[in-house]
Amino acid sequence: MLKRFTIAHSSMTPSLLPGDAIVAVRTTRPPGRGAIIVFESKNGLFVIKRVLALGGETIGASGGVVSINGAPIDRWAVGLTSPFDATIVPDGHVWVMGDRRELSTEDSRTLGPIPVPTWWRATFRYQPISRLGWLR
Repeated sequence: MLKRFTIAHSSMTPSLLPGDAIVAVRTTRPPGRGAIIVFESKNGLFVIKRVLALGGETIGASGGVVSINGAPIDRWAVGLTSPFDATIVPDGHVWVMGDRRELSTEDSRTLGPIPVPTWWRATFRYQPISRLGWLR
């Protein structure tokens, strides 16, 4: 099943900009690290974030840098990340954050780990035409 979404906020900049229109596919396969997913938050709104940690991994941040199992990961980060305590992601869940960490409000730092079966994988940007293409 496919669903269209329009990006409303800047938390995924520069990967996704406000006004970008994307297509996402509903899937039951677990997402991999780096996947951009859409999920429904506790208040019923759809949120788009990037998967950073997988079930069984420990994630935390100090000194502005996110670490997974003690190794720093900054591949998708824009700016510094505010510190948060190390958390073990339960099996069957993922830890998500926006690429623009200081603008990312509804992510796993406030919502906790996201259950795997509740998400859509963002696959393709169709507007604006100048940014048309597959999402990675």
